[in-house]
Formats: sequence, structure tokens, C-alpha cells
Amino acid sequence: MRNKKVFILIILAAIIFSGIQPVLAVSVEDIRAEIKCPDHDRPEIVSLVNSLIKEGKAKDEILDAVAEQFGEGVLVVTREKRMGFKPYVIPVIGLTIAFVLVFVYIKKWITKGEKTNLRDKEIVEASKDITDYNKRFNEEFEIFKKED
Repeated sequence: MRNKKVFILIILAAIIFSGIQPVLAVSVEDIRAEIKCPDHDRPEIVSLVNSLIKEGKAKDEILDAVAEQFGEGVLVVTREKRMGFKPYVIPVIGLTIAFVLVFVYIKKWITKGEKTNLRDKEIVEASKDITDYNKRFNEEFEIFKKED
């Protein structure tokens, strides 16, 4: 059961930090808002945007294609500014989660070892009690045999 939880957690973390983003429906108006005013009505830009939307491309892919074909100058916000802090923060978050998972796993592993040592000590003490009991039983049995 515990292994399943760890496996599911690893899979979810991999999906979250892999960069897979859900594709949201993109409209022409969303793209027009990202292109500078005089340029967003140019027929070649409009036709490119419409064709990419029909292909099911994501907003960032469409903007990257427009910037590649017509230059970064047509965009209101450049690619680097659109990315923001994600390229810097996501690896830090991923590494932090990985370190925490490793720490928790090692701590549980050590604690499990300590419990095993306690069980071994309990077994040794129980065996001493059994040998003491056997000695006492034999002594009392000898006394009982003498009385008969």
C-alpha cells in the first residue's frame, strides 16, 4: 500500500514538473491581445494565427510561430518575459521535493532498523525468561519427585 502511494506521488511529480501543460482553447482575440496594435490586423499574421488555431496549437506555440516568422517586435511581450520565473523556480521546487522525499525515506528506513533492534532485544530477554522458567520448573519437579 505504501509503495503504491510513493509510486503515485512520483508519477504526479513527474507530470507536474515535466512541462506538460493542458491545451486550452485559444481564440483569435487571445492572440490579438498579444500582438502589437498595427500588426494584429495584417492579413498574413491573421491567416497564420487562424491556421495554427485550427491545427490545435497552444497559445505559446502560436506566439512563438508568429515571432519566428515576423520577428519578436510584433509581440507585446517577448518570449523571455512570457516565461517569467518558471524556468528558475520549477527545478528548485523539484529538487526540494526530491530531497524531502529522500530524507523521509531514509528516516523511515533508520527508524525501521531501530524497531528491528528492539524486537531482537525483546526476543533475547524472552528467551532468558524461558530458560529461567525451565530451570525453576526442573528444580520444582525434582522436589516433587523426591516427595513422592
